[in-house]
Amino acid sequence: MQALESFHRVTKGGKYLSNDEWKPFRATLANAIPAELDSGHRESLRSRIKYGNEYSLRKRIGELLEGLNEITLSRLSPTDKYFTGIIVDTRNYLTHYDDELKDVALKNADLYWANQRLRILISLLLLKEIGIPEKLIFDSMIENYKIRQIFDK
Repeated sequence: MQALESFHRVTKGGKYLSNDEWKPFRATLANAIPAELDSGHRESLRSRIKYGNEYSLRKRIGELLEGLNEITLSRLSPTDKYFTGIIVDTRNYLTHYDDELKDVALKNADLYWANQRLRILISLLLLKEIGIPEKLIFDSMIENYKIRQIFDK
């Protein structure tokens, strides 16, 4: 997920506003943090505000998937919301241990196969980025027994 997030950041950007447009909003929000809060808490909130102009992981992954054709996407993703739903929720659960996500987070073999699909996705996106047509990449992947096995899981 980190590789996909970084890839999106480098190739597509991912901010709602330019840094100059965001600056006054950031300052307003930071100045609204109550002085009564513990200094560590205030710093934590300032840090969150600093990144408040950036796209969420869910939005980044969605944008990356929008660039894929339907055939590739249908083989790579078992459901419409697989990457932007269950895999993002799994990442968030494993990063933050949010109890609300515990039941939807992938585990065991499902987590393994999701990781394999993520590896295929980043490989495909990197190959596309250097100019190889998606159809050629996909057709080559389908011919590979190990990748075909992942698609079938």
